[in-house]
Amino acid sequence: MKMKVSSLDKIICQEAINQETQRPNARTGEPLSPKTVKNEWAMVKSALHHVCDFAPDCVTPKEQTKILTLPDPRLVDETITGLKTELACRLAFEMSLRMSEVRGLEYKHIKNGMLYIEQTKKKIKGVDTLEHYTKTSSSCRVIPITPNVKRLLKECEAYKNKQGFIVPYSGAVLYDSIHRAMLKKGEDMSFHDLRHEFASVCINVLHIPVVVVQLIGGWNDPTTLYRRYVNNMNSVYNESIKSIAKYFSNL
Repeated sequence: MKMKVSSLDKIICQEAINQETQRPNARTGEPLSPKTVKNEWAMVKSALHHVCDFAPDCVTPKEQTKILTLPDPRLVDETITGLKTELACRLAFEMSLRMSEVRGLEYKHIKNGMLYIEQTKKKIKGVDTLEHYTKTSSSCRVIPITPNVKRLLKECEAYKNKQGFIVPYSGAVLYDSIHRAMLKKGEDMSFHDLRHEFASVCINVLHIPVVVVQLIGGWNDPTTLYRRYVNNMNSVYNESIKSIAKYFSNL
């Protein structure tokens, strides 16, 4: 803003927030989402408080609660089969990985039939950047590899060479691949929606306990209930993993 921090006040900060809500998203051209603006202001507010103990209480746009309408999982399975990005899609669809987690996977993260999620790859200022950490502490996790993913892994170059990134595609390629393929089937679906599809299948079709789904998908859950019983649910977790593998293998 080309201003000294000492010149800021609540009115100036609120006006900046209001302007930010109108700034177009670089990818979609639509105004930034309320969640994005809220997160931006949280970071700025924290920095202001740390540097000069000045942190005005400004109003951020209210997040809209959206009801997701997801396509039939059988249609998704049929659509992603044979795509050049099928492995990436199935990592999200069958194993709940985020796009950044998919892109950050390397051969070294495959061990004894398990996938170790411990780093991400994102495009920052136009440059692919590898981050040796995940979105949240609960996002760092170990997930059993489903049969379909195991088959596709053996076909990828990184697996054959025993080194390198599992998925070589950019985020734009991954997004466009599933989006265009699903549009041909009359469905508007993003790559991240594959992760939503996973959660929906687990909870609504397989009736897997929500807390187990949160463990597998790395969703952050700070509740007392989760923390108290996480170490006592190994049998439930294992049965849930078997149900997931069986479901996706038989689609």
